[in-house]
Amino acid sequence: MVKKLSSEELEAKVKRLEREVAEMRQREEAFRTDVSKFRAFFEAANVGYLIVDEAGTIVDASSEYIRLTGHTTLEEIKGKSVLDWTARQEITKNKEALDRCLATGFIRDLEISYADGAGNCTPVEINAMAVRTPDGKRILTLCRDISERKRIEKSLQDTADQYRELVDNANSIILRMNVTGNVTYFNEFARTFFGYEQKEILGRSVVGTIVPEKETTGRDLRTMIEDIGKHPERYTNNENENMRKDGTRVWIAWTNKPIYDATGQIVETLCIGNDITPRKNVEKALRESEELFKALAEDAPFGISIMCKNQGLSGQSVLLR
Repeated sequence: MVKKLSSEELEAKVKRLEREVAEMRQREEAFRTDVSKFRAFFEAANVGYLIVDEAGTIVDASSEYIRLTGHTTLEEIKGKSVLDWTARQEITKNKEALDRCLATGFIRDLEISYADGAGNCTPVEINAMAVRTPDGKRILTLCRDISERKRIEKSLQDTADQYRELVDNANSIILRMNVTGNVTYFNEFARTFFGYEQKEILGRSVVGTIVPEKETTGRDLRTMIEDIGKHPERYTNNENENMRKDGTRVWIAWTNKPIYDATGQIVETLCIGNDITPRKNVEKALRESEELFKALAEDAPFGISIMCKNQGLSGQSVLLR
């Protein structure tokens, strides 16, 4: 049985309902005002935004987003699915992103492409969040055109590829090693010269692979490599004995340059080397010949005269005894 309300109770209930309706209208008006401010802010900042419902239907969009779809007015896209303007190959990706946003409440730094219907695709980075409004759950998405960034990235990649090709095909040994002497880069010429495959040398110390523990002269090369890691500027130009994978000793003239990180700390050394083994062999042969002649001169009962053309003394005789 329904209780009959007195006129006073009925009047109080009506007033309460009127207050609730008024408060609801105030909240809706405040929401519309907030949306208008939101729209004005992002329009002024030239940032694309998009509001869709739970089904992905477009409710509102900025002029920047409308531009991405190839249209000029909101009416042309309002009420249509956001998937209609997603590049065909990324429709599934966008649908999964919408579902994830509804489930978790947000999407961060998602890269996707929007299509304008004429075959033109624009890469964008989106950040989105799910919000509740008087009209139900909505997904608010901020879109940033990253075409210029992608162009720069491609240009840098192309430059890096060209540089890598140039370095790989250079007729010089080019390698990088970290401060402990482990190889981080080894160009193709170096691999061919020393006889190592990429997988055999990367990450390994230069000592014991391409640098022997000691030179045939007796110099401690392990200590030298440790010092290069700490003070590469001391070894801007350096000659030392190296070795191939088969154990053959060779002499290399190195140019070393430190590589710094953002804090100014040395993280690697760039090393460019050229084979000077033939020159070293000639120098060794000349030294041995000179020592031999000196020995003969000391032992001979008479003086030995040598034409010293290589010393700029052409036509003159130098008596070794």
